Amino acid sequence: ASERNMQYMEAEGLKPMPVYHYGEDESVLVRMCSRYEYVGLGGIAVGTMPVPHLTKFWEHVAQAYPDNKFHIFGVGTFTPFFRLQPYSMDATSWNVGSRFGDMMCYKNGLPHRLSLGERTDGYKFFWTTEELFAHNIRALLNFEKLEWRGKVKDDKQSRQLF
Repeated sequence: ASERNMQYMEAEGLKPMPVYHYGEDESVLVRMCSRYEYVGLGGIAVGTMPVPHLTKFWEHVAQAYPDNKFHIFGVGTFTPFFRLQPYSMDATSWNVGSRFGDMMCYKNGLPHRLSLGERTDGYKFFWTTEELFAHNIRALLNFEKLEWRGKVKDDKQSRQLF
C-alpha cells in the first residue's frame, strides 16, 4: 500500500517522503532506498514493538542502507538509536510525559528522559506545567544537534541511561 500511495501522490505532482511500515516485505524498503535518499520508518512505536526488537530492526536497517537518511516515526525512546543515530525522529511521548512530570534532559551527552513523577513526594518545584512543556520542547529541539554515535559502547551502558 505504501508504494501505491507514493505513486499516486507523485502522479499528482507531490513530493512526499516514502514511508516503509514495519511488517511490509523488505523488498519494499529496498526499492524505496534505491530510489529515495530520505525514507521514513513507521509501524515501530514502542508499546507495539519491544525495545530489544526495535533495536535489532533499526540496526539492521541502518547497516543495510548506509547511504540513506531515515526518519523514525512515533518512537519516544532513545536507547535503540544510541549506537546508530537516525537522521531524524519524532514522537508525542514528550507531551504525554510532560503531563506526568517527565523532563527531557541530557546525561553523559545523550538524550535522557527523567521521570520526576516517581521522585516528587515531598518536593516543591519552581516551574509550572506550561514551563515544563516549554522546557521539554526546547530540549527535544536541541537533541538533533547531539552526536550520539560512539558515545554508547554496549547495551549495559545504554540501560544505565534510562
